[in-house]
Amino acid sequence: MSTQWTSQEITIIKHYGPLGSSLLAALLDRSVESIETKAQELRISLVISVDDLDVSEIADRILTRIKDAPTLRLCPMCSKRLATMRATRMCRCCHLDQLIALREEQLSEEIRVRKLTKLRQDKRRLRICDDCSQAFFPRISSDSTRCADCGGSE
Repeated sequence: MSTQWTSQEITIIKHYGPLGSSLLAALLDRSVESIETKAQELRISLVISVDDLDVSEIADRILTRIKDAPTLRLCPMCSKRLATMRATRMCRCCHLDQLIALREEQLSEEIRVRKLTKLRQDKRRLRICDDCSQAFFPRISSDSTRCADCGGSE
């Protein structure tokens, strides 16, 4: 499944092509082959020449500076991918992670509410046997005041 290229990603390839395909792939969260194919379509060289900086030693600093550029609109959660979701201004992966976390929290709350409701229902149903003073749960339709051990009908 191929994803569409945004104009920002193309701008990054045009401006930072001399960094090489592997660093651009890490920055844009795409495969190296995808970066090379797009650069070839745009006729952009990704070759790091001898005249260029030795990128291998300062790659982290270069990526940090690129990520700090305000026009790139990087995801505030991971700072790895470009922000594509308009509402949250996050990348799709982080946006989906946030939705998953929210849904898990809602489900957790719903489970707790159901447990509380069950305990309240059990408390209402719980009876004490008149003969042996043991707690028991009669059938829902029963009005029995004695447990089955003492001869009550459940």
